[in-house]
Amino acid sequence: MSVAAGSAWINGYRYENTDARNIPLATANGSNPRIDRVVVRLSMISRSIQLAVVTGTPAPNPVAPALTRTSDVYELGIADVLVPAAATSIVANNITDTRLNTSLCGLVNSLVTAVYE
Repeated sequence: MSVAAGSAWINGYRYENTDARNIPLATANGSNPRIDRVVVRLSMISRSIQLAVVTGTPAPNPVAPALTRTSDVYELGIADVLVPAAATSIVANNITDTRLNTSLCGLVNSLVTAVYE
């Protein structure tokens, strides 16, 4: 899975991915599909922000794994990846961009909420 260059703000911390990065996905299940979630993860424990994949559970009707949002770890979901049963590669149609979904990620449109004269 390749993630393009970009940046993120997580709870006041900035992350920048300056180059496309390849992130491996776990091997597909032979019987059932699954949905993996690509996240930007803030870890207060390790004081780091990184790209990661949360591997979903194979099932006849898979659902994406929940995001972790605790005081120690906070994740933003940037994409969901459908991994078909027995797949050896992923096609673009199996990737859903979730950056505009405000419950999973959302965009910063302004750091200023009001301007007074």
